[in-house]
Amino acid sequence: MTALFVMEMKTGNLNFVSVNNVKFHVFQVPNWYFEISYFNRNDMNSGWLISNMLRLNDKEKKDLMRHYTHVISVI
Repeated sequence: MTALFVMEMKTGNLNFVSVNNVKFHVFQVPNWYFEISYFNRNDMNSGWLISNMLRLNDKEKKDLMRHYTHVISVI
């Protein structure tokens, strides 16, 4: 999948026009899933912060990973 993405970028078939939001999905912590998002605010509570956190068992975590993999491949 990554090789296809890089090839399409190099050949000019795929271009980024703009990015509105970046979010990191973290699955590496046992029994937990969390999202990290950037918050641009004029106070001490700004920057890259945890925006969502869920306690998940292994099956729930695999299902969520499958969902995000499907969403990325459809886009």
